[in-house]
Amino acid sequence: MISPTYGRVNMRQIAKIIFDYIRERTDVAEHNHIVIGTDSQNHKDETKAVIVIAVYTDGKGGKFFYEIQKLPIILNLKVKIHKETELSIAYADQLIDELTTLAIQENFDYEKYTIIGIHVDAGYAGPSGQVIPEIVGWLKGAGYEPTIKPDSFVASTIADRISK
Repeated sequence: MISPTYGRVNMRQIAKIIFDYIRERTDVAEHNHIVIGTDSQNHKDETKAVIVIAVYTDGKGGKFFYEIQKLPIILNLKVKIHKETELSIAYADQLIDELTTLAIQENFDYEKYTIIGIHVDAGYAGPSGQVIPEIVGWLKGAGYEPTIKPDSFVASTIADRISK
C-alpha cells in the first residue's frame, strides 16, 4: 500500500502505525476510528479499484493508506459495489489480524480504544440504493460497522479522488 506520509508500506507496517496512533490517543477513545473504504471507476477496458485504510480522531485529523488494483472492467453497478465491498472486507480482515498480533505482543487492547468500520460508496439517493440492504447485512454479518453515503467519506471522497 501507499501512504502520503510513509511511502510504500506493507500491512504489518500499517498495523504498527495505526496501533501506535491509537495507543497515543487513549484519552479520546470514543473518537478514534479505523475505517476501510473502496471505490472504483471504469477506465477504457479496466476497472480501477482503490482500497483505502484510514485512521483518524474526530476533529483531530488522521492518516490514510491506499492500494490501487486494476481489474477486468465491471459494467454492472451491483457487481461493482459487491467487488468494492469484498475488497474492503479482505483488507479489513488482514489489518485486524495484524493489529491483533500486535495487541497480544504488546499487551494492549486496541479494540477498547477505537471503532472499526467500512465505508461503502453507495447511497439511497442514486441507483446504488437498491443494493444497500444486502451490503449492510453482509458487512454487519462479517462483524463490521457499515456507513453509507453521504457519511462514507473514506470511500466516496478519499478513494474516489484517487480512483479517477
